[in-house]
Amino acid sequence: MKRLCIILLIGCLLSISPVVAQGPHDLPPDVITSLQALIDSTVADPAVPGLVLWLDTPQGTFAGAGGLADLEAGTPMQPDDALRIGSITKMFTATIVLQLMEEGALSLDDPLGRWLPNVAERLPEGDRITLRQLLNHTSGIYNYREDAYFRHMAALPAAAQNLDRVWEPRELIDMALFHDPYFSPGAPGRWHYSNTNYTLLCMIIEAAGGTSVTEAYHRRIFEPLGLRHTYLADFEPPIIPPVHGYTLQHGDLFDVTRWNATESWCGGGLVSTAPDVITFAHALFSGALFSDAATLAEMLDFVEPIGGMAYGLGVAREGRGIVGHFGNVPGFAAQLMAVPRSDRVAIYIANTDSPPPALWAQLADAVRALLNE
Repeated sequence: MKRLCIILLIGCLLSISPVVAQGPHDLPPDVITSLQALIDSTVADPAVPGLVLWLDTPQGTFAGAGGLADLEAGTPMQPDDALRIGSITKMFTATIVLQLMEEGALSLDDPLGRWLPNVAERLPEGDRITLRQLLNHTSGIYNYREDAYFRHMAALPAAAQNLDRVWEPRELIDMALFHDPYFSPGAPGRWHYSNTNYTLLCMIIEAAGGTSVTEAYHRRIFEPLGLRHTYLADFEPPIIPPVHGYTLQHGDLFDVTRWNATESWCGGGLVSTAPDVITFAHALFSGALFSDAATLAEMLDFVEPIGGMAYGLGVAREGRGIVGHFGNVPGFAAQLMAVPRSDRVAIYIANTDSPPPALWAQLADAVRALLNE
């Protein structure tokens, strides 16, 4: 009840004074110039059709965009366009799991077998896998996206016929369970990113919460925070269609906008806008989405794998004092960065899944520097 009251209060405040109210000109002119220059230099590369970039701090908000939302129509990208946010979705999903934990509906130390016994019994050491290990990718369960059949289906030219294919969760899990685990659950120093973990968490949310994942998103996050342009693609009617997304193959950009998000579900299926994601990030990293401050601390308790990514419960460490998540699905690449409890958040999303790595890293470094100023 306490968390619900806090969330409703935040929702009211946000509806009165949304993130965009401050406007880009509240920031110093040199910051505005540098951010727009970042956008312009990024979309100058022919491999990046368009880019949205937002920076929101107590000093002001920058809302910028560049390039094209639709190459064929020549439609300019706008700062509040809807785009696919990929695995940033995992932050929303992990939040729901932690809310269910606070309510006593589940425990992070629950074994997988409590909720999905038919899956656990098919895994070596399946009785030792916990929900916490699914959340922080230390379960060792194989990532179905690395399966050879799946990779063939997802690669062009095969993908041209399969982009709108509807995938069943059990089908994706079967692909993962066909392979041996990467390592024993919770093995010291071991970590492997696996979308299978979040497919399983989607199923557990529905079992423990007694409702669909889509309804859980709306009731627990979207509606209280006033996120009016965020939805789970291909699991509900589109609130606002995303801009066109592209992939680079053999030097050419292919339109992959019709990709069906059932392949990622609540591991990467959300469509949103930059202001909606920023509103969510502010609420999450202020602790407002939880009833106990210890829950956010637990979410930000990072495992430190050998040669891997520092990862908490649905959240990655993105730099000194910075947390967030990356996103990459057909047609889109995204990055969310935030400094917890400081009201400093940035997000940038390109409508391509294959931005040049050096250019993308340059953009990330520049945003990190601005967040840490």
